[in-house]
Amino acid sequence: MAEARAKRLISRSAANKAGEQIRKSSPQFADDTYHDAVAQAMQWRNQHFAPTQQCFRQILDVIDDIDGAVATFRLKRLISIENKLRRANSDFKLGALDDIGGCRVILDSIDQVEQVKNALTKRFSLKNGNKIKDYIQQPQTSGYRSCHLFAKMDATDGLDCSYRVEIQIRTCIEHAWATAVEGIGELYNGDYKSPEKETITSEADLERRQFLKIISSLFALEEGTPQVPGFELSRPELIRKLRSLPAVNSLLYGLEQSANDVKISEPLSDTLATGNDLFLLKFNTSEQLTDIEAFSLGHIDDALDRYNYYEKLIDNTQQTLGGTPFDNVVLTYARNPDQLKLAYPNYSANLSMFLEKVTNYFDEDISIL
Repeated sequence: MAEARAKRLISRSAANKAGEQIRKSSPQFADDTYHDAVAQAMQWRNQHFAPTQQCFRQILDVIDDIDGAVATFRLKRLISIENKLRRANSDFKLGALDDIGGCRVILDSIDQVEQVKNALTKRFSLKNGNKIKDYIQQPQTSGYRSCHLFAKMDATDGLDCSYRVEIQIRTCIEHAWATAVEGIGELYNGDYKSPEKETITSEADLERRQFLKIISSLFALEEGTPQVPGFELSRPELIRKLRSLPAVNSLLYGLEQSANDVKISEPLSDTLATGNDLFLLKFNTSEQLTDIEAFSLGHIDDALDRYNYYEKLIDNTQQTLGGTPFDNVVLTYARNPDQLKLAYPNYSANLSMFLEKVTNYFDEDISIL
């Protein structure tokens, strides 16, 4: 029955019902009703592929003449969707999730962020009019800074609805902070990004959160944007607070070890030598291995087909425990090795900028500031 339903198009209301079933069910005691709901959730997710790739194509058109711009395309993994639906003290509905389809743009400067934000706002119809979640101008209390748009993409599958695609726009150092947060979360098994989930479990945990807020405020100072609430301090004051945290050394050591763990299937210079600018990044979490397939921009259809191919293999692997060694895949637009590293689907591959900047704060002579 689940297989038959998964082949049908799922409406938003049906997706909400499936999400509610997933929320109240336990995978450990799964029955046919649960499996049927998961199949419907997977179908709802898959229906976001075409709208998200339409959004990605438009983004590439917008950033074509911006030096250093990087863009990525992905669908949220089913396990991440299930975890979000089951999140404590929340009432997420599957049909209302805005981030099943997602694109990200990483840029060199705040001026470029504003340029791309304005261009995309004019190009897309956005959720709730032109509402934008601008966490650069209004940073979250966790330290998270990025600009989020939610594009409404018309359905092409026959349903009378639109699909929402989340577009994140951020600078390189905002991205470096965000990936460091993922790394720290993995190292210490916590959520350090979401302010609503900030539960202090120990003195060391508090120091890690303070560390991230201090670094985010220092980054904001460099970019000339508002600082993290509660950390609106001068550069010397922030650096002194940073240096006073006992947990910093062990935290940085853990991040450095993570950054050294990643393995790449072939040198990036070889991958980029052909002049391609679309890259399919496939990642194996347990082995920390990234494999890359390259395409020219003129072959974007082929790149999207390959992305879809690996998506299906990964889905089958999660259900049958066999089929592909990869558990994550991201399609990326980039023009040089450093840009491509920014888009790796594992946090450990792009921590170098973050670690370098933090080290510089420790080496800086603040007595002359």
